[in-house]
Amino acid sequence: MPRFARPDATRSVSRVSTTTAVQPSTTAWPTRRVLAKVPEITALFWVVKLLTTGMGEACSDWLAGGADSGIGRLAMAGGLALVGFVVSLWLQLRADRYRPVTYWFAVAMVAVFGTMAADGVHSVLGLSYTLTTVAYVLSLVVIFWL
Repeated sequence: MPRFARPDATRSVSRVSTTTAVQPSTTAWPTRRVLAKVPEITALFWVVKLLTTGMGEACSDWLAGGADSGIGRLAMAGGLALVGFVVSLWLQLRADRYRPVTYWFAVAMVAVFGTMAADGVHSVLGLSYTLTTVAYVLSLVVIFWL
């Protein structure tokens, strides 16, 4: 059968689609197409994800200026990271399809802002890393449980 030919109605064809569009069941939205806005998960995906996580950690520490920075610099760095985070999510959520720059910008800003948020809870509130790690793990368990 040619690659783009329509399968015969009497044959059962089970193929995994490599396109970014998925047609949902006819009971949900018969005319609406659901678009994938994330990249294919490959080894390269994990390399880039690892690099954006490391970059987020380094960028967060650089913006905050280290442990000896004043509260003004920490607040300015946190505000800048929050703006970047909000803008990146706004762009990603409005995207109509996978756009690498938009997607990886959002991933990078999650890394930067997430690191700042975690460090801020430790530094500003004085909570131990052990306590905050357990709290984050429990939060994820609850989210995935739902």
